[in-house]
Amino acid sequence: MATKRVEADPLLSCFDRLTEADRRYLAHWLEHARESGIDDVRDLSRRGTLAAGIPADLSIIGVYRAGQALASWLVVGRRDGWVAASCTQGTVSCVRDLPGSLALIHAAPAKS
Repeated sequence: MATKRVEADPLLSCFDRLTEADRRYLAHWLEHARESGIDDVRDLSRRGTLAAGIPADLSIIGVYRAGQALASWLVVGRRDGWVAASCTQGTVSCVRDLPGSLALIHAAPAKS
């Protein structure tokens, strides 16, 4: 049985380039995305040499499926727009916000 992660998950606290509302939404989304085989999200914004050229307000989220070493999706954005790129299908979709980009990967139920 998979363990549930909650909004206070320390994994999500590293997403410091996201707003607090976006971090809470990401935690909510991840909890529900596990149903479709999503197993992890990682903040790639500060990874090694990649981080040197990234603007301070840009977030890069790697979305990982269970058993996969490489990200299946990259979600990249800032306040004025987001992009969801499928690493397996080679598609890119532009959306207005983080919830919209994550919905392209897995549609989580609305938060109550």
